[in-house]
Formats: sequence, structure tokens, C-alpha cells
Amino acid sequence: MNTVTLGGTATINDLVSVARFGAKVAFSKEYEERVNHCRAHVDRFSHEGKAIYGLTTGLGNNWKKFIPEKDRETIQRNNIYAHTCAVGEPIAEECTRAMMFVMLCHFGSGHTGIRLETLALIRDMLNAGISPVVPSHGSVGYLTLEGHIGMVMIGEGRATYQDETLDGAEALKRAGLKPVVLSSKEGLILLSGTTSVTAFASLAIYDAQATLAIELNSSVDNPLIFDEEDGGAVALMGCNADGTYAGMASDSLCIAITDLCKMSNSRIDRLLNSLVSELPAFLNKNADFNNGLMMIQYASAGLQGELRILAHPAVVDNLTTCANQEDYVNMGYNAVKKAYDSMHLAKYILAAELICDGQALDCYEDKRCAKGTQAIYDLLRSKVPEMDNDMPLTPYLEAVAQQIIDRAYIRTVEASVGALKF
Repeated sequence: MNTVTLGGTATINDLVSVARFGAKVAFSKEYEERVNHCRAHVDRFSHEGKAIYGLTTGLGNNWKKFIPEKDRETIQRNNIYAHTCAVGEPIAEECTRAMMFVMLCHFGSGHTGIRLETLALIRDMLNAGISPVVPSHGSVGYLTLEGHIGMVMIGEGRATYQDETLDGAEALKRAGLKPVVLSSKEGLILLSGTTSVTAFASLAIYDAQATLAIELNSSVDNPLIFDEEDGGAVALMGCNADGTYAGMASDSLCIAITDLCKMSNSRIDRLLNSLVSELPAFLNKNADFNNGLMMIQYASAGLQGELRILAHPAVVDNLTTCANQEDYVNMGYNAVKKAYDSMHLAKYILAAELICDGQALDCYEDKRCAKGTQAIYDLLRSKVPEMDNDMPLTPYLEAVAQQIIDRAYIRTVEASVGALKF
């Protein structure tokens, strides 16, 4: 049986080896040391009573509520209870195992503050073949599915073990394992992150690689010429030119761009909304006579609406053509054209956000900021003045959008603080 040792860079092949083929998991010394090092900081923060989200405070809108140290174990258990609300048929066992492997990778980074003993339980559950029963519906990308894994870890919920579905506590007992009592922050850690998204995507990408490898090494023409055993040749007529793969990737890119810009628009709204930002409404420093940056949000919202339309996949709209001779045209061009157009719309939304960022900074009496932020501000102000009065915004949006396309902001920041890591 193969063993995947965590501590370096994990790969999709590692994930599949564990999730699908039952490879064992081990921790390297480096892995254990970085987990323990970070946990020491969390324990210190907890004892000091420092206000840290999810560690010494409640979650969500309860972030202002301080949680006494004596209540933190209870709160972490309650976090698991409250988030365990997925519904429907269970996900495949390999998907659950993939999620658990992703947890070990993410939470063992040395930055989350989880205890080594909690990670060891996930590892031991994988190695023993304990798979929590995780319903398949009701996730926005995290929280609910992960809660069902957490339930088994604390000795509750349901799990499969040796082809039998059992109570979580019984499954652990039969495998010689004990439930964990979650400590400060750990309930939040188990629920957070891109666990399910990364797990499912990794399995899908692994399976897609074989198909893509075949396509990469295929002949794509019509007709194709093949040798015959008698030394002659035959022309086989059946079109092999299909741009669906590039089209699908481009459709996915459109969705990613749209999602990125939704985040940008949300930040614009928070900057312009005085109830949230505690800055002048619409960053308007002279409200008696001016509208401020009110309308820049309208332009950005309109662009977002266009992006949402472009996010509709093109390759699903294939048609029969040529008197049914060509029974499948893939619309790959429409997909790549959408991706190209989406990139150019996105630059204006990001430009609008940068203009709002600069104006927001100007609303403070003390404009001192970090070196990288100052470099961005100075570059922005080389094209866009501080706005004390209303003025046409189109020229400034165009100018900043061009800076974005030219990667001027990336170069400027890297010249100031060093290479950025993506």
C-alpha cells in the first residue's frame, strides 16, 4: 500500500491516491513542527483574551460578542452542530475522503492554528477507512458538508466503516480511535475554506486529464488517411475537428471573471455606502453641490449585468447544420469570444474600484499607508485627480483600465515590495 507523506507540496495525484485508491497518509516532521508552532500562537492569543474572530469572538454577525475562555470548547462544538445542515443523498465515499485529505493539506499549512491531535484524527480516520456520511446538497462552497465530517470527529453523526453504516462514535470505537474535544478555533477551522470545492475539482480534473491527453495527441482533420495492410491507404471521412474543450475552458473563464467582478462590485458598494464605510456618502466631500462617485457604481453594475449574460455557457448551444451532414457544431468560437469580451469589461469594473479606493483614502485626514498601497495610490493619481467636485468620469475610467491592461499596477507594486506570489 502506498503512503502519501504530507509536509511538502501535495499534488492531485496524491489526493486521488488517498481518496480513490486507499493510500495511507503520514505526516513529516516539518508538517508536525509547523502545526505545533502555529498552535502555540493560538493558545497564547486565547489566554491573553485578544479579540480574534472565531477564536475569542462569535461568528458572523456575532463577531462583537466576546467568548470567555471557559466557554470556548462549547462554542466550537456548537459551531459544528449549527453548520451540520446539508441534505439529500450522500456524496460518494471517494469525495468524502478527498475532502478529508484537503483538510489535512489546508489546515496543516502552519497558519490555521489547529492542534496536531485534531489533524491526526482525520489522518487516522482515512487510514482506517472511516468515511463520514455527508449529504450532497445545501452548500454555498463551504461550511455545511464539512460540518458532517466534524460531527463524526466529535463522536456524533454517521459514518461508514468496513461496508457498514454506523453512528460516528461506534465507527471510531471499532477502529480503535477516540473522538476529539475541539479546542479554541478548531470548529471554525474544520468548517472553513475551499475543502469541498478543491476535493471535487481535483477528482474531476484527474479524470479529465486522460480525455485531454487523448485529444492532445489526436489527429483533427477531415478526412484522415490510414495505411492499409496491403500497402495501400484509405481516407476515412468523419470530422474530428472539435473545439469543445477550448470552448468549455473559455466558458469557465467567463464564469470566473464574472465572480471576480462581483467581489469588486461588493467592495465598491461598501466604499460608497456611508452606513458601512463611515465615510462621506458616495465619497462626496462637498455634498451641497456634488454627487460624488454615485454614478460610477451604476456604470459598474451595468458592466456586471453584461458579464452575467456572457457567463452563460456557449458550448451547450450546439446545433445541427449542413442538411444534417454536420450534426454537431461546437460553438467554441463563441465561447472564446465571450472570454475575450469579458476580460475587457472586467478591466472597467476594476478601474472603478481603484478610483473609489483612491477617493476613499482622500477622505481621511491622515493618508499615511503601507508602501505597496502608497505606490498604487501614486500611480492612480498620475491619471486621476482627487475629486473635490463632480467631473466626467469616462476619461478616468479609460485611463485606469489601460493601466490595468498594461500591468502597470503589478509592476509598480513589485518594484515597491518585491515579487507578488499568486
